[in-house]
Amino acid sequence: LIWIEPENNGVISYNPKTNSFNKITATSDDGYTYNGTYFRAFEDNKGRIWVSMKNAGLGYLEGDKTKFKIFNSGKNPSFDNLPNAVTALFYEGDGVIWFSSVDRGVNKVVLQEGYFKQKFPTEKTIQRSDNDVRGILVDRKNRLWLGQKSRNIYVLKDGKQVPIKFVGHEKNALGAVYCILEDSKNNIWLGTKANGLYLAKPLNAERTSYSLTHFKKNQSQPYSLNSNEIYSLLEDKFGKIWIGTFDEGLNVAIVNGGNTKFLHKQNGLKGYPHEGFQKIRTLASDGAGNIWIGTTSGLVIKDAGSAGAPGLRFANYAKMPGVKNSLGNNDIQFIFRDHKNSMWLSTSGGGLDKAFVQNPFKKVSFKNYTTQQGLPNDYVLSSTEDRHGYIWAATQNGLSKFDPLKEEFTNYGTYNGLPKVTFSESASQRFADQSIVFGTNRGYIHFHPDSIVNKKSAAKMVFTNLQVNNVDQFPDSNGLI
Repeated sequence: LIWIEPENNGVISYNPKTNSFNKITATSDDGYTYNGTYFRAFEDNKGRIWVSMKNAGLGYLEGDKTKFKIFNSGKNPSFDNLPNAVTALFYEGDGVIWFSSVDRGVNKVVLQEGYFKQKFPTEKTIQRSDNDVRGILVDRKNRLWLGQKSRNIYVLKDGKQVPIKFVGHEKNALGAVYCILEDSKNNIWLGTKANGLYLAKPLNAERTSYSLTHFKKNQSQPYSLNSNEIYSLLEDKFGKIWIGTFDEGLNVAIVNGGNTKFLHKQNGLKGYPHEGFQKIRTLASDGAGNIWIGTTSGLVIKDAGSAGAPGLRFANYAKMPGVKNSLGNNDIQFIFRDHKNSMWLSTSGGGLDKAFVQNPFKKVSFKNYTTQQGLPNDYVLSSTEDRHGYIWAATQNGLSKFDPLKEEFTNYGTYNGLPKVTFSESASQRFADQSIVFGTNRGYIHFHPDSIVNKKSAAKMVFTNLQVNNVDQFPDSNGLI
């Protein structure tokens, strides 16, 4: 195609093969009245056609190159707060655009690859909590369950909402769902902040309709939950459901036919600490079936027990100042087991910890990976593993990919196309196609690790001046400074 400057607004494309012309116009609505005549068109490294037009400013065409997307019309959030009336433009190559405008000054735009897709459960809303994703699950049907702080539940399949019905209940009346578990019987367990626990049993083969049973703390019933603050759920190798509360420690659900009772420290769950370790953020199981309990006070490990009775052995580990191989931080956000059965702990301020287990009830040591080793931030909220064995960690300063063999980090932030979000606690999952999803305060981030290409480009650098104490320096007759 040949791109031609018209007499008035817009741009004209000419197709020599069909001998046809097509005029494309756009109108700026950013408030400027600009009658400049600057015009330029170029193609970037991704095949997009950029046009700086008279009056209507800067925009681009992609795909079939018939629909013009104006650079900043106040409607494109990717280009928010950038000026529209362009007076000069230079394309550096490798996706870097420089331009000046009637706003004065110079603007630099770096065109990013778009590896990380930000998606919103609720597209049109003024309530931030509607897209604040906390609970997250990919079920056996490869559906994505999302629990919002706004008390909504969404189920998505291939990015589209699945109509899920809870018989006798509204989906937005459950409370703020902080954790979601699918058990071995295809039941869905929903743990909420301040509203207890729900058990959803499928009523049809498609699993789109569920009966719902609500469990809450009841002082008059000794075998009820001992807390309504449910932050983590886990099914052990015997099918028992373990519940981590954020104020009263550990519970286990004992299901007998249609009856469910909960054991905890007040009614028969022996061995769990009564002091400290009560605020549980995360639960995970190791290769032997032992349960790892991450709390704000450190790590507790409980033995696997048996099918008939919960284990009675507990061991706890905490950060010891000055001890190299202790926990990086006592506040543990998330724990997961990798394909080699190694246990990884995400901590608040202590980075990412790998556990080395000789005997889980006698000696566990930890290797800390922090900003000193290349992590972008020591506050790690969640982590998971991709199919190549790399660890992906969500931090307070972007995402990081860790190579356990080389012990190297590759970090991704806004310069790599990662949207400006805050990652949620314990909110990471992996789809059947091995793509990864993280919950955030603004929807969720979805990406496939295999699609991310780390490339380097040769930068052109020009040495223009040297000053020492604000005095220009020049080479002498021998070319030395």
